[in-house]
Amino acid sequence: MNSFSHCKMAHCFFAPVVAVLLWLTSSSAVHAQRPLERANVREALPTSTFFIFQSSNVQAATKAIATSRFGQRLSDEPWLSLSKQHQEKNIASLLNTLPWMGIEWRELETVEAKGYFVGFLDSKQKPHVVFLMQLGPNAATHPFVSAWKKAFTQNRTLKETSLDETLQISIAESKKPGVSSAVLAIGPEWTAISSSPIAIQEWVTSNAKNALPQNSLYDRSLSKSTSESSVQYWLQPWQLLTNYTEVSEPKIFGTLEKLGLEQVTECGGEIQFLETPSPSWNVTTEVQWAQPPQDALAVLSLMEGPSIPLPAIMQGTTEETKFDNFSMLYLDNKPWFQGVNFLADLSIDESTPGGFADILDSLLTDPEGPKIDVRKEVIYKLGNPMILGGSTIPDRKKEGQYQRQLLTAFPFPDTTEMRKILQRMFEGDEEVTHEDIGDFQVWHTVHNESLFISLSESETQTITAAAVDKTHVYLATDTIWLKKLIETANQNTPGSVPEKTDAEPISIKQYFDLTSWLHRSWLRVPERTPDRKDYESTDLAALVLTNTLVPQMAASELPPWDKAKDLFGSIEVVGRKTATGVSLSITWK
Repeated sequence: MNSFSHCKMAHCFFAPVVAVLLWLTSSSAVHAQRPLERANVREALPTSTFFIFQSSNVQAATKAIATSRFGQRLSDEPWLSLSKQHQEKNIASLLNTLPWMGIEWRELETVEAKGYFVGFLDSKQKPHVVFLMQLGPNAATHPFVSAWKKAFTQNRTLKETSLDETLQISIAESKKPGVSSAVLAIGPEWTAISSSPIAIQEWVTSNAKNALPQNSLYDRSLSKSTSESSVQYWLQPWQLLTNYTEVSEPKIFGTLEKLGLEQVTECGGEIQFLETPSPSWNVTTEVQWAQPPQDALAVLSLMEGPSIPLPAIMQGTTEETKFDNFSMLYLDNKPWFQGVNFLADLSIDESTPGGFADILDSLLTDPEGPKIDVRKEVIYKLGNPMILGGSTIPDRKKEGQYQRQLLTAFPFPDTTEMRKILQRMFEGDEEVTHEDIGDFQVWHTVHNESLFISLSESETQTITAAAVDKTHVYLATDTIWLKKLIETANQNTPGSVPEKTDAEPISIKQYFDLTSWLHRSWLRVPERTPDRKDYESTDLAALVLTNTLVPQMAASELPPWDKAKDLFGSIEVVGRKTATGVSLSITWK
């Protein structure tokens, strides 16, 4: 009886222990799930992930893009012909997504499921992208998968393997040089497609677990969707730039690194494809950067204020005086000017910091100088908002080229005092001329040369003229252009009151007419040839156009600007500062 009792007790004791052990074993198995087996694949993305685009319904999002103005323009000439050229030459671009996405993007209209487009680094720190679709256990018979296999057997050899019952991998290996390989991996929950077979096999066979923190910008950006056609996104801007420019575009990367853009840590938000009140893409985004911003990024030391009309000098209507861009910013003067100091030092001599400060100090301490404390008498008295705008007009010195003329406007509390300061600054300088033009007093160099210092060591643009009216101080990059603007201003009434007294405060407001502003960059798109691999300009817009839209294209193959420009439309931006950066609403029409 005692023996029985002991056995019974042992059974009663060990039974729950065994049950717990079995549960733990089962639980461990769940945690060891591979990426394509998980219901939430985001939990298993590589920790090296640097961007994610998410759609709750890939079909709806794809159709929304295709029927948007941008999608329709992209389907028309001259882009249709360029797309065929890219396909024939296997050039990776927005016009030919097959080499870098492993798919033709319009084929996604058959995918009525959740999807992700993800960028990550492999074990060798090389960037790759993968497209993920939640097609479930019957993915092998899905129309998209069938179409993919059919398409990828034309110029490739398809090798299919099953690692086990839950994971099938198909690799399309190229039969001839210049044709990219691709991979299709099918799991119980998710199907992955990419042009990087080795990296994808490495990931889908792992027990990867994403270590990004919960309740972060990453989590907030991807946790909700406004509509089934909208796209949510999160990315690390500096990591993205590093991955795609450090090796291929060292000059651009070096410039961005000097500017301190590594301080911009992440951004995330949503893209909506709207039909009303007018067809547009609306992008909401939160951008975060290190606080407080240092070096050049200190120029983004933001404040808040009302949106106001542009000064009369920026309201021209002729081809040469009409502004195709403007940026209105409310700034905290002292830290902002630290950023200006940093940029000016780069322009003067990047190897010797403090050069710009020495110039400012000399205006006060030089026995023969004007005895002006520029910081106290000018900089720290500048009002808000600062408005920077300009026009893209024919270059008077280079036939067939275009230049961007810039005008910066600062409100000033006592413009009479500012006129006296400028008069003292340039008094006795034979290279500087002073003129009264209507309500404006203007100081400019005789030969349209630099009035202060060059804005950039590698470009020709400099501040050649300064002007003062009853409300603002202006700095311009071209004297002839400034005088034409003044003629317009003398005929207009300047705006000085808020547009709406009940409007939300802003920190940033911008507008770009890309059909004009990009003209200069389009003419500077470089040819990519074996003997010319380095990009030799700091025109970032031209670099983006080159790498995304017309890579490896000779100048003779590019469509003329009058046929290309309608693709780009216009962009409006409104933003407010946050504790960690800025929150933006961007409308692309």
